[in-house]
Amino acid sequence: MPGIGIDVVGLKKKLGPNQALDGTDFSFEGGVLHGLIGPNGAGKTTLLRTLMGLLKPDAGTIRFFSDETSSSGSVEFKDVREGMAYMPQRQSLYADLSIGEHLDFFRDLYSLPEDVYRPRRKELLAITRLDKFTDRAAGQLSGGMYKKLGLMCSLLRSP
Repeated sequence: MPGIGIDVVGLKKKLGPNQALDGTDFSFEGGVLHGLIGPNGAGKTTLLRTLMGLLKPDAGTIRFFSDETSSSGSVEFKDVREGMAYMPQRQSLYADLSIGEHLDFFRDLYSLPEDVYRPRRKELLAITRLDKFTDRAAGQLSGGMYKKLGLMCSLLRSP
């Protein structure tokens, strides 16, 4: 998949009494690693959730483009979604599902074919060193192991 770029113009989002985003503008070039840095309450999580379609902006525009469309216009979010991942900072997994069950759940959620899923699962488990704990429930994991599981679920589709 080509690199995904994002242009944001005048993005606004209010959460309750708080103006989380107030006319935010930026451009993320496709194929380049970008970071969001700021203090608590700066709007980083709101911005990411809005970019991922989890929140609807109150105003402004978000334009996604690929290397192939950067000069010819934007693409629909659904067309770039496969190349993006979001890992929430708060616990968002099911405490009663095991590591293996979570990976299987996300395989189904992402509609990954078995020939893609099996090697990726094996690689992610090895990289995170969770391969010996696939039967352990998420609620029984240490904080670090839990974050590794969340990361594996986000990377399973290989964004």
